Amino acid sequence: MSQYIVETQNLTKKYGDHFSVKQLNLKVKEGEIYGFLGPNGAGKTTTLKMLLGLVKPTEGKIKIFNKDLNIHRTNILKNIGSLVESPSYYGHLTGYENLEVIRRLINVPKQNIDEVLEIVRLTNQKDKLVKKYSLGMKQRLGIAASLLAYPKLLILDEPTNGLDPAGIQEIRELIKQLPSKYGMTVIISSHLLSEIDQIATQVGIIQKGNLIFQDKIEKLRKSKSIVKMRVSNLAESYRILQSNNIISTIKNGCLVLNNCDDEKIAQANQLIVTNHISVYRIEEERRTLEDIFLELTGKGGSL
Repeated sequence: MSQYIVETQNLTKKYGDHFSVKQLNLKVKEGEIYGFLGPNGAGKTTTLKMLLGLVKPTEGKIKIFNKDLNIHRTNILKNIGSLVESPSYYGHLTGYENLEVIRRLINVPKQNIDEVLEIVRLTNQKDKLVKKYSLGMKQRLGIAASLLAYPKLLILDEPTNGLDPAGIQEIRELIKQLPSKYGMTVIISSHLLSEIDQIATQVGIIQKGNLIFQDKIEKLRKSKSIVKMRVSNLAESYRILQSNNIISTIKNGCLVLNNCDDEKIAQANQLIVTNHISVYRIEEERRTLEDIFLELTGKGGSL
């Protein structure tokens, strides 16, 4: 029995000679907020559509809730809520009426409508025609629709697209509470790196259809930490560290140590000081997920 709620094996989608998604091995654990990151055109939406059975893979396997999507598609999709690309709605109906249409289709209790309207904070706007909704309200209505059946898995494709800063903040806070409050696992795709930085517990980075990183978000930050040392004798300090197997480089008048833990930094400091060289400053360069993302993807793709 796999520990993953979503698992793909060599998932591939090819259009002619072009690979939109190539040999993708996603692993999403229960209760995670999995941030699926990549530039526009990297293959995010195609991947999510394959998970939802909307696009047929060229090759590879998809397992969701430990079941093969090919064989158990109907049962699996009953437990997934999704918002892919922009939400669909009937402009001439109210927010409540739009949700009632979907509720009848998926056959869930009527009380769910009021509950999800409360979750996305649309209760006061439920009797307003959707064509008079702002972009942010339409987006929240789309999320409300995806929550109607209280799914085990929620898949959101760029849910903050086109929203103003206040709207982005609202959606972010909403998503963050779903795993603990409702036991949901969330996959959220975005090219807004700052969003994923603040919301995700796990990250997958896709570039030109290839998964180039997948792990805890802390590991991504930690693995890329940089410590700078400003010293009185740069060349001699560099030689001392090299001879003691502490890897460093010289950049902009500083010694730069990559991927060093606290003990290694303390050791480097002690070695330099005991050789009568002054250490003026030791500082960690705090790097955003955006910096790391740009480095991993070779500053490729539009952001």
